[in-house]
Amino acid sequence: TSGGGVCQVASTLYNAALRSGLEILERVPHSGPVASVPEGWDATVAYGVADLKLRNAHPYPIKIVSRLVRDQLVLEVWGQEVPHE
Repeated sequence: TSGGGVCQVASTLYNAALRSGLEILERVPHSGPVASVPEGWDATVAYGVADLKLRNAHPYPIKIVSRLVRDQLVLEVWGQEVPHE
């Protein structure tokens, strides 16, 4: 599969989830390379077949914020700032 459309949004969310420490409960990679993300960083979604499921394992609530900046989807996971030691 090519990884366009809704799969591109799912891949963007998957990458944001990984970087923010969310737990990945379910993720299905594409059957081949996807142009929009590096190999292994993609997520397939197909109604009734493949899904992306995440869990907030943090002890505080999070907020997922998305917006379009020119022609790019920007997705952020907001939560409590953790102090650096």
